[in-house]
Amino acid sequence: AIQESCSEKADWNLPSYKIAELLNLLEASNEVEEAKIAQFEWAFLPMLRNYRTPKILHKTLANDPEFFVEVIKWLYRAKGEDPGEITEEKRIRARLSFDLLQSWTRPPGVNSDGCVDSEKLRSWVSRARELAHANGRRDIVDIHIGQVLAHYPGDEDGAWPHRALRDLIDDLMSEKMEEGIISGIYSKRGVIIRSIYEGGAQERTISECYLNYASIMRDTWPRTARLMDNIADMHKSNANWEDRKAELDEDLIG
Repeated sequence: AIQESCSEKADWNLPSYKIAELLNLLEASNEVEEAKIAQFEWAFLPMLRNYRTPKILHKTLANDPEFFVEVIKWLYRAKGEDPGEITEEKRIRARLSFDLLQSWTRPPGVNSDGCVDSEKLRSWVSRARELAHANGRRDIVDIHIGQVLAHYPGDEDGAWPHRALRDLIDDLMSEKMEEGIISGIYSKRGVIIRSIYEGGAQERTISECYLNYASIMRDTWPRTARLMDNIADMHKSNANWEDRKAELDEDLIG
């Protein structure tokens, strides 16, 4: 099946849940190298979406900046690069890369127990940016780094994000990375359920939360505080839009 997965003859109707179950058994056995399981996850990635998170691939992304940048290269051309011939293999690899990056929520520098390793975070980001710069993909890499950093844990002072990430944001001053964080924060909410005529109450509460985070960081992490202000403004704008939508709905239905 793996040999055919990159061809037009691939049978995408294979029993996905059975493949996911098999991969779970292989992982639990501790008899198969993680690198081999990662190959299986990559080959069957389109079929695992509803049955198994590609945990080994996510772990590899978080531990290996070289692999992360390689995935970026499969998805995006370098700045000024000739598009060349788009083969079926390249198209499938790009789709797999997109799916993998979209599903990735385990950021670098966060151990399996949830503890933060600030040195690992810095070294991973530094190496990924170095490789991306050399390959003409600096901006897009910063955006994707920001998107996964949106999943960072909070800090013991009650504010988000953890101070290790605050230090990084203030030191790097990367607008693209901050754009990625905002995008990741927005995407994390997923499907939003609200009552009829509720308006933007949920968004307004979230906005106030980020304003509170900003006030905690203002003196020590001014760049991160500004980012929190921007996230608060985004949610406030969405709240106003939802308020107007609720008013229109009430006028039309009422």
